[in-house]
Amino acid sequence: MVKPSRLTTRKPLSCGRLLATKSLLVQLNNSSDPAEIRDLLSQITGSKIDESVAVFTPLYINYGKNTKIGKNVFINFDCVFLDLGGITVEDNVLIAPKVSLLSEGHPVDPSDRQSLKLNLRHNFAEFAIALKLHSDNSKLERKIFSARKSSKVF
Repeated sequence: MVKPSRLTTRKPLSCGRLLATKSLLVQLNNSSDPAEIRDLLSQITGSKIDESVAVFTPLYINYGKNTKIGKNVFINFDCVFLDLGGITVEDNVLIAPKVSLLSEGHPVDPSDRQSLKLNLRHNFAEFAIALKLHSDNSKLERKIFSARKSSKVF
């Protein structure tokens, strides 16, 4: 069973990284050229995006450096990737429109949320979990179900 890990750092997340990603996303989401979209996505993720990857914009990513995308991947319109905990999209994965991959979160129990008052000022999530998408849909469903079942976080 996959369990979320509590983030131990108390350092604020890099606002510079967020702003750089946001700037690149504006360019990516205003482009209609598939090669330019892949190039901008490569800059956002910090790794080469294969020419077999197709992305229909808009796409939203908060950091990007924690996202890995395999070959022959299709990402449809209006997807959201919050990748603080890490997101891996393996080869031959198809992602439907409006899919949100959220690898970070915060406690939902009110007694646990009291500790977030200070943390929210520093702009960071309280929990993170790595997500891995396989081309075998049954694996994906089990992995996400296990993560949700093991914690109230997601």
